[in-house]
Amino acid sequence: MSVTLTGVLPLIIIFAAIATAIVSRWILKRYSLAVRKGMRKNIGQSSARPKKQLIDSSRPTDPLIVMELSPSTLNANNSTIYKRTKQANRSAALVYLFAGSVYAILLTIVWQLIAGYSQGRFFFLLACYIWPVILTLWLSTGFSKPQLKILFGGYALVFMLAAIFALFRNPGQTTIFQLLFLWFYVNGPGTLLLLAFLRRKVRAVGPLVLAFLIVAIIGSFIAVEVVASNSSLLELIVQLAAPVGLNAYVIFFLILFSGFLIFSFFGYRLLSVLGKKYHLKQFSDQAISIDAIWLLFAVVQPINFTFEGWYWIFSGPVAFAAYKIIANTGFKYLRSRAIKDDGKQLLLLRVFALGNRSAQFFDIFSKWWRRIGNINMISGPDLVTTAIEPHEFLDYISGRLSRQFVKDEADLQHRLATLDRRSDPDGLYRVNEFFCYNDTWRMTMRKLAAESDAVLMDLRGFSPRKRGCIYEIEQLLHLVPLSQIVFLVDKTTDRHFLNQTFQQLWAQTPSNSPNRQVVDATVRLISSEPNFDASVQGLLRLLLGEDKTFLSVNR
Repeated sequence: MSVTLTGVLPLIIIFAAIATAIVSRWILKRYSLAVRKGMRKNIGQSSARPKKQLIDSSRPTDPLIVMELSPSTLNANNSTIYKRTKQANRSAALVYLFAGSVYAILLTIVWQLIAGYSQGRFFFLLACYIWPVILTLWLSTGFSKPQLKILFGGYALVFMLAAIFALFRNPGQTTIFQLLFLWFYVNGPGTLLLLAFLRRKVRAVGPLVLAFLIVAIIGSFIAVEVVASNSSLLELIVQLAAPVGLNAYVIFFLILFSGFLIFSFFGYRLLSVLGKKYHLKQFSDQAISIDAIWLLFAVVQPINFTFEGWYWIFSGPVAFAAYKIIANTGFKYLRSRAIKDDGKQLLLLRVFALGNRSAQFFDIFSKWWRRIGNINMISGPDLVTTAIEPHEFLDYISGRLSRQFVKDEADLQHRLATLDRRSDPDGLYRVNEFFCYNDTWRMTMRKLAAESDAVLMDLRGFSPRKRGCIYEIEQLLHLVPLSQIVFLVDKTTDRHFLNQTFQQLWAQTPSNSPNRQVVDATVRLISSEPNFDASVQGLLRLLLGEDKTFLSVNR
């Protein structure tokens, strides 16, 4: 048993992690192509623009004021909702810290029980086993780059102090190189394996693919073990393979493949169960990734314990269970104290050509806004693989991706009526993607804009060569109060062309637009440069409608 746990189990995890990185990239590439194909498809719905209302000629249309704001002028710390959001992020971080500390203490106690108690070694081992907390906070919080530097720097300082204390308490028995080796021995394998499936490009489906592949690969090893331990079965297989000229290597591969194929059914059932639990709001998409971190470390870290007895491998799952119980209890307590509401609805629009830049912004901004409310958006090639949710992934691998697409107005009305507006157990609201055909996206965009509490449009890269989002700008000016809209720009935004576009579209604003009754109508731009983190905070304040200085005044 010890040989299996120290040899086969690590091998399964390594194979699964490496395969996850490869398979996830392949699946996401195919998924992106399938979504793009659907976006180009027409299903017979009218794609014509809505009929324009006559422009009210009773008063002249004054030029639209275009105001670009500097993040430094927006003190988001004065915002009530921003403060609440910031506190929610901190509270979530404390829950993870406390739950992770209990996990680390339990594994440290197990090590001490096996090797004998040592005060110096206790604090050093605790510093080693608490490492997954740092990865969890990096993944889950909206920390800025300076804050992340403080986080990792603070951990490095704690680790160094624990190492110095261990050297002081055990002079001549331990060296700094031994302590560094111990840290890499405890955390190195798990950290490297995490990089295989938690990188931004595969993070959305990595944990699900890993769960499936671990189950399937376990099936391969079980199949080999069953055949190898049964001489009669092995002889029968050889007799059946000999007439068709199969050699030993081919037979071995077929046995592996057979076990993989059989257990793939159980792997798929596991994904179906996870998908159902996600649909029932028992956890968020972020919780899946975070649980994957802790479960992986809970399996890898105790492997060295099994040299003292195979049963010690269960210390990892026990520590993981303790982590989950405490984390769930902590979030349940936070939800009981939170203000009960459905959250604010944000419509996110952007220039699809931004590609990876759009994904980077979404990764940071969503961690903040999802503490406030939902993010609704029309699926596009820039974020199609970043924002994929478990049910969308399962629909794709099941060949049912088409049911995610908006088919007509009745279908859209049904989706909006059943839109998930409640937060998940960890306090995060969800990202609602609307997959649209070529002749249903305009209808969807107008409806989402009209029903949103705030609209953020990312116009970085907007220029005469990348002007595909002019229709969205036009509809926003027509349908949404300017006080609810913020445009994000940077050095790649052609300011002259953007201002020209605003003025042309403003002159065509119909008389029934809410913005025609506004004095000194103003559109607000905010630059993502030079401090991107400050821009995110400024965006939050503007989108929350708490920056009264720059709001237009109703006549």
